[in-house]
Amino acid sequence: MKLKFLFGSLIALAILCCYSCKKDSDHSQEENKVKTIVRSNTPGAVITLVGGNDSGMVLKIENYYEEEFMSKSYGGQTIATCDDPNVLITLERYVWGKLVAKQSGNSHVMTSIVIKDFRRK
Repeated sequence: MKLKFLFGSLIALAILCCYSCKKDSDHSQEENKVKTIVRSNTPGAVITLVGGNDSGMVLKIENYYEEEFMSKSYGGQTIATCDDPNVLITLERYVWGKLVAKQSGNSHVMTSIVIKDFRRK
């Protein structure tokens, strides 16, 4: 009797585990709207932006940059640098319009976000 109960419990547990894994794999196909904004306090300062979107792009920008894109990625990292150490760079990342990361600094700024934790509301 105990053996049947134990065996049945193990099967039920295995089914629940497989079902919960299936949900995660389905979630990996969802897209999230991500926005990157970069600002500088110094007009004309050239900023190098790496990884603003999923393509791993490298851009040279001045003063202000904004991009919005759809992403299936689990996370993202963006780096903004400037050769002038006096330039203040502000880097903001939004997922579905919600600010999820904001960093400011002179010469070098980096943000890392986990995109998959956000759902469209």
